[in-house]
Amino acid sequence: VSSAVTAATATNLASVLPFLMIAGLASMVFTELILTISFAIIASLLVALSLVPMLSAQLFKFESRHSGKSSKILTIFDTGFQRSLEVYKRMLTWTIRRRGWVIAAAILLFVGAMYLWSGLGGEFLPSMDDGRISIRYELPPTASLEENNYLATELERMIGEMPAVQTVFTIAGGRMWSSATAEFPTRGSLDIQLIPLRDRRITSDDWIAQLRERIARAQFTDARINVRKLGIPGLWFGGSGDDVEINIYGDEIRMLSEIADNIISTLQGIEGLSGLEKSIEEARPELQINIDRERTAELGLSMRAIGQTVRTAIDGSIASRYIEGAREYDIRVLYDRDQVRSIRDLDQIVLYTQGRSPVPLRNVAQIEEGVGPVSIDRHNQTRMVSVSGNVSGTDRSVAEVTADASLALAGISLPEGYRTTFSGQEEARQESNQQLFMMILLAVFLVYVVMVILYESLLNPFVIMLTIPFALVGVVAALYITNIPLAATALLGIILLAGIVVNNSIVFVEFIEMMRRDHGMSPVDAVKAAGPLRLRPILMTTTTTCVGMSPLALGVGEGSETLQPLAVAVIGGLLFAMFLTLFVIPNMYLVFHRTKERIGTFLEAKGIRKVGKDAEGVKQQAYARKTTG
Repeated sequence: VSSAVTAATATNLASVLPFLMIAGLASMVFTELILTISFAIIASLLVALSLVPMLSAQLFKFESRHSGKSSKILTIFDTGFQRSLEVYKRMLTWTIRRRGWVIAAAILLFVGAMYLWSGLGGEFLPSMDDGRISIRYELPPTASLEENNYLATELERMIGEMPAVQTVFTIAGGRMWSSATAEFPTRGSLDIQLIPLRDRRITSDDWIAQLRERIARAQFTDARINVRKLGIPGLWFGGSGDDVEINIYGDEIRMLSEIADNIISTLQGIEGLSGLEKSIEEARPELQINIDRERTAELGLSMRAIGQTVRTAIDGSIASRYIEGAREYDIRVLYDRDQVRSIRDLDQIVLYTQGRSPVPLRNVAQIEEGVGPVSIDRHNQTRMVSVSGNVSGTDRSVAEVTADASLALAGISLPEGYRTTFSGQEEARQESNQQLFMMILLAVFLVYVVMVILYESLLNPFVIMLTIPFALVGVVAALYITNIPLAATALLGIILLAGIVVNNSIVFVEFIEMMRRDHGMSPVDAVKAAGPLRLRPILMTTTTTCVGMSPLALGVGEGSETLQPLAVAVIGGLLFAMFLTLFVIPNMYLVFHRTKERIGTFLEAKGIRKVGKDAEGVKQQAYARKTTG
């Protein structure tokens, strides 16, 4: 079986190695996994061709010396297997007689699976329950730092009454990320770490739902509070990092803010979507200086000079630095604080002109109170405001929630020159899905090419490749039953299946060909002889793989949610592919080879294949003369 083992290993490598050629977020997440699998596959081939035969020879010697000491468990198992073998022989014979119905049933199952595919939902990566929860809040622009600290204290008190809390880290009056900090008197955050999952009886989603109920009863009417479960560290979707993000593009900040408020009110009723907020902050009070450009031009002043003078008077400008030991201090020049306390004081700021007498600011500008945004975001030189939220507290996937949000946005009429787009996790999901689907097609193609090269045949590799699309029935069924959305890890599992599920079919078809070549059997007799011989190895490979994947599929341990879709997809695909290999592939083999023989008979009757046969005979005679000298 060395040729079959080599072919099986080569198909495994051919299915995963193309993944290393893609770029983007999916490559960053899965490259190490693919490299690990690839080297393990190469090592397994070396072990299968060298170490396993040697150990098997030693095992046979041991069994020959202890042949009469078989354990009771092994005897029971062997008896059960022999009965299963007899049942399989009868079922295989029954399916061969009704091969058309068997193939038709397999095709109907495939069509049904493709219909269920669209109902699986989707997300980029499943969220992990590692107990990391974040609270972000914002108060009105007029709120004081004391009010901010009071809200933070109340939230800390509520969290202290909640179960399974390990640590709480609070910042009132700003934000902190990495080594950077920013001061915002009306903002704050609380980062919560729950105890490990194995030590608590409540999930992060349930914990968040309970905290939201407490906050709603407390009625912090003047504050916007967003509670969410943090995602995988190092992965950031869109500008906000939230699951769902809608970008609004246009010219006027006020209109963008109004559209964002309208979108938030429209999306409030969508199940599973929570923590909606817009990226633009509430307008803050400010003093606006409107400069008379004609007057400043007559006086020889520039906008830059006026702005620099006003900035120096209020905030100061660094004139030099004072060094004392290893420290440096900025020397800042500015007006006395008591000199600039009102608009009237600003009017008196003196502007110096070249060749003319100094003039006060009121002579060239008008100062008035107003409101304005703290910051303006742009994308491709276009002003942008984002509305973001998270998917939590429900079994719905990000794709399902985003689809509902897109449907709701279709009913909103936007002014001319304004448009919306989706980003966030949905954008990352669609981008990765597009790349992974291309990798699936490339993996299937390369697997077929490898088998064609190894077997020097187009037909048998094609029969073997039929295992892959039909194995998708098991993948879809497993994900649908377990209610797991179609994540990037599930698509990676399908890529792995492209190389795994063909292994049993490769050796099965190899044995069929061996029976026909060495024993001169007909195709039907060869299938009936090869099936029982391959039953035990097929059951062994499928069972061991599924058992090995089962801890990951069951989600045992923290962080296992990320790769759980991969394990579920592989187990579902392998189990269905096992029945496919045992019953459908043999009948596919018979149908295609019968068709091939009929086509050959037809062509020979037309006189087309005779020349080919004669040419082949000439080649064989020439080769015989060459080898015999």
